[in-house]
Amino acid sequence: MNTISWSVDDVIEHFRRLGAEDEALAALRKDKVSGDVLRDFSEAELVRDFGLPRGVVKRHFRVLQGEEV
Repeated sequence: MNTISWSVDDVIEHFRRLGAEDEALAALRKDKVSGDVLRDFSEAELVRDFGLPRGVVKRHFRVLQGEEV
C-alpha cells in the first residue's frame, strides 16, 4: 500500500477504520502526521507517542504489507 501521498486526514481515517480511539487520532492530527511521515514511525513509537493500541498498530503494519485486515 502506498501511503506516501496520504494527507493527515487520510491517516486519521485509516486509523479510525482500524479501531483507534479519538484521543490517539487527535494526537496524530496535532503532530500533523501525514503518509510520508507515518512510514518512519516504528510500532513502539506509534504506541508510545500517540497512544495507539498495540492491536491497531499491528493491523496497520499488516495493511502496509498488503494483508487483509
